[in-house]
Amino acid sequence: MTCNPEQILAYIDGELSPDDAARVRAHTASCESCRQILQAEQAIESALCGMSSLAPPPEFADDTVRRAKCDVGHALHSPKERKQAAAVACGLGSLSLLLLWPTGFYSTLLTSLGPLRCMGRFALGWVESSALSLFIVCKTISRGAMNAVHMPVSGLVLLLVLLVAVLVWMLVGYRQQSRASSRSSLP
Repeated sequence: MTCNPEQILAYIDGELSPDDAARVRAHTASCESCRQILQAEQAIESALCGMSSLAPPPEFADDTVRRAKCDVGHALHSPKERKQAAAVACGLGSLSLLLLWPTGFYSTLLTSLGPLRCMGRFALGWVESSALSLFIVCKTISRGAMNAVHMPVSGLVLLLVLLVAVLVWMLVGYRQQSRASSRSSLP
């Protein structure tokens, strides 16, 4: 027999046939390292022999669940507990960010968010130019420049609707053009 710690454990547990058990005994008599493994495992087995009779009481699970529910209910209604939970969460979040630093996770994340930054700049530019255009139109109307032309209120409303229609037409044209250019750039 060759050295096989699994066979020794099976021998201690009484799971081997009589022939295999005899082979393990013969091998451990001649092999010093296997004999030490056998003696150490037998010492552990004898020390733990009386532990198998330990069993939790039948109401242990119910009591544990009841206490956990009580603790969670108390934690939800206690400002002190909420502050402590927030502090622990912030601490764990900071620790995880610190531990992720050397892995290169942040550079990968920033690289993958590059197109998003570009889209964000475009969206903010569009919002800014649209708001500025609307501001100019409203300012012009409020100063009474249109009244100097002697336009009726219906004309002012029609002009405003026409300006909004032109703006929508320009936006739709831009979106169609950007979709066409993105389709043509795909492989």
